[in-house]
Amino acid sequence: MVTRVASLFTEQRQHIDYFFDNLDEAGAEALIQAIDQCAGSIILSGVGKSAFVAERLARMLLSIGVRAHFISPTEALHGDLGAIGPDDLALFFSKSGASDELTALAPYVRRRCRLIALVCREGSPLEGLADQTLLLPLERELCPFDLAPTTSSAVQLLFGDVCLVALMERRGFSQSDYAINHPAGAIGRQLSLRVCDLMLTGEKLPQADRETPLLESLVTLSQMGCGCLLVTEKEHLVGIFTDGDLRRTLQKNAANLSALTLGDVMSADPKTTCAESLAVDALRLMQEVPGRFITELPVVDTDKKLLGLIRMHQIVAQGIRS
Repeated sequence: MVTRVASLFTEQRQHIDYFFDNLDEAGAEALIQAIDQCAGSIILSGVGKSAFVAERLARMLLSIGVRAHFISPTEALHGDLGAIGPDDLALFFSKSGASDELTALAPYVRRRCRLIALVCREGSPLEGLADQTLLLPLERELCPFDLAPTTSSAVQLLFGDVCLVALMERRGFSQSDYAINHPAGAIGRQLSLRVCDLMLTGEKLPQADRETPLLESLVTLSQMGCGCLLVTEKEHLVGIFTDGDLRRTLQKNAANLSALTLGDVMSADPKTTCAESLAVDALRLMQEVPGRFITELPVVDTDKKLLGLIRMHQIVAQGIRS
């Protein structure tokens, strides 16, 4: 038997499908083009739940480098109109297109810049007050009384997000561009933190020459506590010796340890990374083989000169995930 919750999800999906099936895609493309070509700022406004949608879109636009800000209709009528200039583009979000606050504000905004209304009802008062109107088709609200802005808010959010991604594509917005606007938080670290910001260097670097006797190197391996030794020859990386290599060596050569050097038991040509690589890319390299993750990655320059060591736990501790 279908539960009421399941039927509500089905009903909401049908309402969302109605939006997609009836949206004026050419009009949406024209709106995106207008935003892209705007020489000033994108001014967004709305009332009630539409205000939350408009404010969210303003912040999302800022995150991709589009100058945008939200204005309250009430505050705009009491002085904030001064923030709007002739090169700006105003977008009013409204389900009914009949909100008193927006219809009162529209003539004053239109005197200053181009105004586009995004409404869910045809023939709304706001349509006659704007330079252009784009209908966001609404069959009905999911609310049983067809009152609470359940579906209308959803289609407004969907439309705004598609506009945002379309602008990213039109402008060739890259991951590096995104990082510039997100220097903090988990997103910022994922996009901007580099291997050189986290790697071990200098005295903290667990390294030894390839001619070092194995038994002597075990002291260094234990003292450094990194789970590996980076094996070098004239400062250039030639291999790595890990705790796993030690276990395998003990199994195969337990009676002959004193005769071995690091060069005899190291893993040659290990995976490496460069100092300027993103930390998240180093993490992906460590996890490249499912079920056989590596936890330490040597950092070298183009000539294989050893520069440092990056460890998986250092990256994960920054909140970075591959």
